[in-house]
Amino acid sequence: MLNKCGKKKMDGEAQVYDCALTILSYKDRSGREMMEKLLEKGADVEIAEAVVERLRKEGLIDERRYAISVYRSWLKKRLYGRKHLEGELMRKYVDREAAAEILESFTQEEEDERAEDAMAFYLERNVKRLETKDLDLYSAGVRFLQNRGFDAKYAPIMIAKIKTGQGY
Repeated sequence: MLNKCGKKKMDGEAQVYDCALTILSYKDRSGREMMEKLLEKGADVEIAEAVVERLRKEGLIDERRYAISVYRSWLKKRLYGRKHLEGELMRKYVDREAAAEILESFTQEEEDERAEDAMAFYLERNVKRLETKDLDLYSAGVRFLQNRGFDAKYAPIMIAKIKTGQGY
């Protein structure tokens, strides 16, 4: 017999609820994320739905609180932009309303500041390539920004910084 959150099929709402509490003891989850975890652990769909609803009523699953938690964690990653944040909120199954609220709170000034930090980081990391006038640096710099969720409007700024050797 496996523990209350083992892969073996769970019997009854009490066992699924205990498993959910164990899952929540490690970190906060969205309702959808909890539902997937419970199903993965062997809960029946109907019981898992009932448990998730119970957890919501008890305040143990709160979509807005979870969205804020995901956002605060993301803010620590200084080299990422708005599109990366959108992707992170989607990957973490943050409720659409809560995600929209978070994205609305992320200002253009914050995005610009993060883009500047990312560009400075990229240039510092590529000082030798800047000195040798490596032409691949332009496209690599633009890809660097795009891969980190920054808008294409930052590409000309990055290219200008590379041309002038700013940032190192």
